[in-house]
Amino acid sequence: MIESDDIIMLSQNANMVTVNHKSPDRYKKAIYKIAKFFKNEFSYDFIQYAEKENDTQHIAYCWIHPQIVPIISHMDDFRVSIIGATCFRYRKNYKNMKPFWGMQWMWLHPYFRDKGYFKKSYPIFKEKIGEFIMEPPFSRTMATLVNDKKYGYDHKKLLAKYKK
Repeated sequence: MIESDDIIMLSQNANMVTVNHKSPDRYKKAIYKIAKFFKNEFSYDFIQYAEKENDTQHIAYCWIHPQIVPIISHMDDFRVSIIGATCFRYRKNYKNMKPFWGMQWMWLHPYFRDKGYFKKSYPIFKEKIGEFIMEPPFSRTMATLVNDKKYGYDHKKLLAKYKK
């Protein structure tokens, strides 16, 4: 069951659930499954999230299927479709940089891409996490986002700011 306190309402048709080391295992398992999709789609060597995630300085978010929104208050034992996820990690000793929050990866089901989920989520990420760096490698879509300053995100400036 997803507790209503765990849900972040982005808009009428986009919601996220916050997941961290204290979250129920079923939440972490959902993030793990999405991380597997990410790994498989981009042919990476490893899954970037553990089913039994023990990194106490991580915050993940999963996007809930938009059709779930009208019934969110009646979800006692309801299975919820997750359409994507992202994970942020606090980096302390990372590639010659000062400590920072990094957006390690993000994956959305292909049907839900280019529908504004990141755009709606970005202000929430900034509010909850603060300044963060999107970590490469970037897909074609993420490369576009990294270079699009309309969000107030300036990748080159952030890299320079956190460089030792």
